[in-house]
Amino acid sequence: MRIAPRTDHMLLALAAAALGYVLRGDGSARGESDGIEQAPDPIIEVDGIGRITVFNQAAEQISGYDRSEVLGRHFTSVKILALPSYPLALKNFALAVAGIDTPPAELSIQTKDGRLLMVEGNARALRRLGVMQAMQVVFRDTTERHEAAAALEAAKWDAERERRQFLSLAESMGSGLLLADPTGTVAFANSRLTDFSGVSPELTMGRPLSVLARVMKRRLEDPRRFAAELADAQARLAERPVFDIEVIAEPRQVYEIATFPVVDVWPDGAGFGALVRDVTAARELDFRKTEFVGIASHELRTPLTGILGFAQLLEERVGLDDEAQAWASRIADEAQRLSAIADDLLNVSRIETGELVLDLAEVGLDVLVREVCAGMSARASATAHVLDTSEVSGLVMRVDAGKLREVLVNLIDNAMKYSPDGGRVSISLVTSASEVRIAVSDEGIGMSEAELPQVFERFRRIDRADTATIRGAGLGLYIVNAFIQSMGGELDVESEAGRGSTFTVTLPRAASEHVSSGAAA
Repeated sequence: MRIAPRTDHMLLALAAAALGYVLRGDGSARGESDGIEQAPDPIIEVDGIGRITVFNQAAEQISGYDRSEVLGRHFTSVKILALPSYPLALKNFALAVAGIDTPPAELSIQTKDGRLLMVEGNARALRRLGVMQAMQVVFRDTTERHEAAAALEAAKWDAERERRQFLSLAESMGSGLLLADPTGTVAFANSRLTDFSGVSPELTMGRPLSVLARVMKRRLEDPRRFAAELADAQARLAERPVFDIEVIAEPRQVYEIATFPVVDVWPDGAGFGALVRDVTAARELDFRKTEFVGIASHELRTPLTGILGFAQLLEERVGLDDEAQAWASRIADEAQRLSAIADDLLNVSRIETGELVLDLAEVGLDVLVREVCAGMSARASATAHVLDTSEVSGLVMRVDAGKLREVLVNLIDNAMKYSPDGGRVSISLVTSASEVRIAVSDEGIGMSEAELPQVFERFRRIDRADTATIRGAGLGLYIVNAFIQSMGGELDVESEAGRGSTFTVTLPRAASEHVSSGAAA
């Protein structure tokens, strides 16, 4: 059988290498020197038949083997190479014997104590007269590089998995989701947002929020308000503003837009996020409830007026014994309480339907404060309270005197109710160049920090053991807060459990310029 020329060449090279080894005689590594011994990288040399002839100090350190344990042994018997690396090592050795250069190879070595390290082996043949005398391999430890690459790859997979989880979650939401970067450019929009915007996510992403508002112009009942609300939400993002927008679709729809900051995503600041939810049915139900409350309040007022009138006639009637007189007074008191509740419900209806009307006039605030306190002085004396108006200064402003009177009566009444042991109720009126502040402070039971955010919600009352006997429907603060807002002002509260509360009404000096549009009669 004729042997292929390539095979002939390899056999001749092997024979020449073996002859070279015999001629060298001592089997020691050719070219071993102080330079190789002191080299920072591990260096191993094997002769033409695969026996280890050089094993420098760095090779000892990385492998854990002493050179006395490996010199003279075939490199496959020492088991320095991990099993998966043997095929490649044998192939490269054969190529080197045949005089063929090989590129750097990624190998894994097994240390004497069993650890696996990743290395890069750079092999070169050492030749004399064209015949390979030895193969020198310089190793570089690439374990850290491989670990870093593996960590990077794992991080990429984690990021991809998180991205897919986010997309799955975002697309399964019942609400529209929009995310914009700190510059206001839309970075993400899910498919449910299209119900609101009428624009596909692909056309939404990459556009500024202001452009989105213009694109939606024909779909909105009030495009300018939407643009203004959007700009305001971006400016006050930390407060997480929420607002409603009406879409003129068939049928008409109302969407609630709840905004929030998107943090720890972009290095240059917080982004803008918005959840867009169809609240048409909920708002319709709210309207129906408010409408019912308004109708019920009107219907209750007529019989209550009659009950109160007849009770007062009975109180004034001569000849009633003490028990009958007491019952007549009780009927009158309860009728007045029910009438006040009916008035509160009617006010709630007007507030929520936008039918609240202001009757603005020039009013001396100090006079109004003192009139209210005078009207409540008898009750204050009966409950061991002192109404202090020493810090009330004179000022004339254009306000709704009737509604501001209701505000003061409610705040002072609450101050006395929630100070069951009596004490001082201070009413102060302080002015500045831009605003006037009316504060009502008590020394009562106060509120905890957790209770404060809910204090102005409708039908909300402090539910504690020490308030169980205090009567009320939980509407007073909701109503007076709306009254103050309708006059362009704010109502704030500071309180501490066991230390009392301070409610502060702040009105702009030019109050008539700040009243809500269309509110003045």
